[in-house]
Amino acid sequence: MKRLAGLFIICLYFSNGILAQTVLQGTVKDEKELPVKGANVLLTTPKGLVVQFGHTNTNGQYTITIPANAKDSLVITVKHISYITEHQPVVNNRLVYDFLLKESVQSLNEVTVMQRPVTQKGDTIRYNVAFFAQEQDRTIQDVMKRMPGIDIAEDGTISYNGKKIGNLYTGGDDLMNGRYGAATKVITKEMIETIEIILNHQPIQVLRNKSTTDNIGLNLVLKNENSWKLTGLGMAGAGLPALYTANMNTVMLNKKVKTLNSVKVNNTGEDYRNEIARLALPRNTETPTLSEILSSGTAGDPDLPRRNYYINRSGLANINYLIKNKNAIQFRTNIQAFIDKQEVNYYNQTQLFTASDTIGYFERLLMTRKPWILNGSFNIQANKEKYYLNNQTSAELSATREYSSLVTQSAGLGQQLSGRQFAFGNELHFIPALKTNGIMEFTWNLNYGRRPQRLWIDDGLHAELLNENMPYQAMEQAAGITVLQNHVQAGYLFNKKRFRQQYKLILLQENRQLDSDLALQQDNGSWNRYKGDAGNNLVWNRYRGIISTDYSWVKANQYEIGISIPVTIQSIRYKQREYALSESYNRFWVNPAISYKWYINAQETFTASYSYKNSLSDIHTVYRGVILTNYRSLQANNAPLQERSGHTAGIGYNFQRTLQMLFLNGGLSFTKENINTLLATEITSDIKRNILLAIPNTRSSWQLYAGGSKYLYFLKATLSLKNNYSITRMQQYINEELIPVKFHSVNSSLSLDKKLFNRISINYAGNYTYSFMKQGIKNGNNNNMQRLDQHLNTSFTVMKGLLFQFQLRNIYSRSSDNTAVNYWFADTKLRYPVKKWKADLELDCTNIANINSYELLRVDASYSSLSHYDIRGRMLLLKCTFNF
Repeated sequence: MKRLAGLFIICLYFSNGILAQTVLQGTVKDEKELPVKGANVLLTTPKGLVVQFGHTNTNGQYTITIPANAKDSLVITVKHISYITEHQPVVNNRLVYDFLLKESVQSLNEVTVMQRPVTQKGDTIRYNVAFFAQEQDRTIQDVMKRMPGIDIAEDGTISYNGKKIGNLYTGGDDLMNGRYGAATKVITKEMIETIEIILNHQPIQVLRNKSTTDNIGLNLVLKNENSWKLTGLGMAGAGLPALYTANMNTVMLNKKVKTLNSVKVNNTGEDYRNEIARLALPRNTETPTLSEILSSGTAGDPDLPRRNYYINRSGLANINYLIKNKNAIQFRTNIQAFIDKQEVNYYNQTQLFTASDTIGYFERLLMTRKPWILNGSFNIQANKEKYYLNNQTSAELSATREYSSLVTQSAGLGQQLSGRQFAFGNELHFIPALKTNGIMEFTWNLNYGRRPQRLWIDDGLHAELLNENMPYQAMEQAAGITVLQNHVQAGYLFNKKRFRQQYKLILLQENRQLDSDLALQQDNGSWNRYKGDAGNNLVWNRYRGIISTDYSWVKANQYEIGISIPVTIQSIRYKQREYALSESYNRFWVNPAISYKWYINAQETFTASYSYKNSLSDIHTVYRGVILTNYRSLQANNAPLQERSGHTAGIGYNFQRTLQMLFLNGGLSFTKENINTLLATEITSDIKRNILLAIPNTRSSWQLYAGGSKYLYFLKATLSLKNNYSITRMQQYINEELIPVKFHSVNSSLSLDKKLFNRISINYAGNYTYSFMKQGIKNGNNNNMQRLDQHLNTSFTVMKGLLFQFQLRNIYSRSSDNTAVNYWFADTKLRYPVKKWKADLELDCTNIANINSYELLRVDASYSSLSHYDIRGRMLLLKCTFNF
């Protein structure tokens, strides 16, 4: 680690010479000695490769910087649609190049204006929607999926050139409050003129050009921001076996009022939760989360598209309304309501590897899950050049009930799991600009949450451990957590030319309480508490103060150096009277971080960063009473509060050529973490017990990634590549033996989107994963697995707009014991537009081969499993989509 830090400092030292770039300037005039405004000034190599570009201002003046790494002889080219293009070679010791342009007189019989598919001005990259749109596209998401550099995950998360966007904006406004999954599926391509990618995005006006950021914003630019037309899109469908789907969407988007509303129902496998999930990067990383403690089963979801295995009856209402008054004060309301009934059916075979034995588990689960969610938020915002004011109040209420029957290698039982969650929060953010050229910042976040759960099992499991080896009838595990958090931050920011300083005071107070109780029903019908311990009634309090000083040295379009030195004082106190437990931890830390960003040229950047961080864990690592987290897992702790300290370092490279539609990214990162506790696992033939012990251990990882996307003009196709390689080293403690473990993972993906003859489109996507896990002991277990997932999607238009689509998917997996699974899935679709009705008729047939079950291989250094899932068979659905 010392070598990495030394190398990083050396890079910074020598970069001072590298950054000595040359600035050229001049004036462009016409034959009448009048300045030419808006002329394009290009700095190119003799072969025509653009290495820098700029524009003339209203006085005809320009400046352009020669990149530090430019080695070839260079040429300045000035272009304007009304004048003849002029060139001048760049010579040594000359910094001023003036141009006199001659008027271009042309006689044109017919002019066709073609807008470039992608353009860039400063930090904003614009994609022309019309260039990438195809006839079969309905929504803006359909178009964005084939734009080079933009990637949309299955859950709707959007990334640009390998990096997740900070948020999505519609006409410059955050209509969806970060839950933008619904917007890209509802807004049609006809409403949007361009897609803007905003690099170094700073959404707060008073902070622009004063506070640096590396976030990426995505803005949907409206075709007509003055339109008051309410656009409606509806759909209704029915099919076999006993299928239905329907939705109604209304959209109005203009510069004063924006609204997007949806009402949807279906039992066809479409999951609405992605449309209400928060996909934007969080504004406050300290917002507490309330995770589930109890569960009904141990197997996760299969690695298929959710519509293939999600057996549901779902409903969604999604209301989003934003209005601006004449003073540019913004009012926004977001409300989401979701209800569902799900069916899950699987069986799972697992082998757990200890140092001296292999233990097998079997479970078969049939479950009905009934969740519902209600979210609401109200926001007032004033985003002006002189001040920023934002206040948001939000609340979430949800509940889940699960009914399941379970068969294991030793018992058959019934289960009921119920849970509720209530969360309330308010965020106040105020930033005024001061007359002294400084900026004050104040933030206050108040959050409260509660999440109780209850698991009932109608069988006397593990009597030897839980009931003194006496048989009993049933058990009930209750567990819940409550949290109250106050987070206050005050800061002062000011700039002095290239030097920026920011000072922050951050105060946090957090109170948590964890309660649990395990009760056993005896054969005579009476209920007794588990006698092995007193359960949990743990009170946990955290108090933290941070004084942070952040310094940055910024030279526009050349480099940025940032140093952060937060000084932290933290106190954590927790107690459990039933165990005579009362602990107090007081810590004083300095967690420094340094970053460096080099603008190689206008479209290439190199970044490097290093940070050191100390942290203490939360309430989940200190409770003493046993909790039955699922039917075969017991969890408890017998260790001090978990402490972590770690180093993180990384370098990254970002390359783009907007005019050529070429986007590349790559990087290397390293993390090393020291931890004072270790999770110990005791495995028997019936149960797995986890307990946190005071055993120091180390975890380290390397990650290398590279990716890119290119629009191939000669093929009229978009090609995308992604590659990732990682190594992780850690320790596991299984059946009282410490086992070093090493993980290797390789992931590569390729996609190609091609259009033929304006009628046929072909899309191929392939993903390959290789995982290798090794136990570092004599005769230790070695596991590996390969997985290849390929998609081929073709569509073509025939006879008056009739669209035919066919999709083929192959999934192949193979593990080290030569267990292999291989599946082929096929879907087809027909769509016919009825212009008189302003509607489309669509016939969908999914899973043509009628595959009703799916097997999934999972491997780790200490286990391997084969899960068998019941999935949806063949479905035939007739839909009518209409505009109103």
